[in-house]
Amino acid sequence: MDPLSEEEFYSQFYNQRVKHLCYYHRMKPYLCYQLEQFNGQAPLKGCLLSEKGKQHAEILFLDKIRSMELSQVTITCYLTWSPCPNCAWQLAAFKRD
Repeated sequence: MDPLSEEEFYSQFYNQRVKHLCYYHRMKPYLCYQLEQFNGQAPLKGCLLSEKGKQHAEILFLDKIRSMELSQVTITCYLTWSPCPNCAWQLAAFKRD
């Protein structure tokens, strides 16, 4: 997925009290991440989107990280919504491992 436009980023991640219920219908479950490697390479950045009826963005992210077989990396990620209990458990298990 291409990086989010500035407008899309602010519409999804801007943390302020919502005035209109219709605002919630525009929100999408995004996970944006940055991986900083200790080998001096530029950080890897990306954004994943959950789609109805498919894998959640958190699981897509974990699958992507595992497939890269990275060692010694700092991971930063931001979620537009709190993860579901299963995704939260899997994220915690990944961090623990």
